Amino acid sequence: MGAVSVILYDSTMEDGARLDALSLLMKGETLPAGTAWAGIPAACQDRAGPGRLAEPRGPGAPASTPGERLRKEHERSTTESAA
Repeated sequence: MGAVSVILYDSTMEDGARLDALSLLMKGETLPAGTAWAGIPAACQDRAGPGRLAEPRGPGAPASTPGERLRKEHERSTTESAA
């Protein structure tokens, strides 16, 4: 479980499931074994090895961490406002 993450009641994280920093696991959800989750609310990032989230699969793939998603959104909005 990552720093400053929140897990609500009746939730389960199976062996090897990972919840990234600044993420929210909603009540009653189950994270299957060997999966990586991030975001508010947490969304599956892909299956990942120990100690890291899965890498994006190509152009347009979701970012692997909430911080990376925010950075990309900021870059996109800055580019759009400059045009």
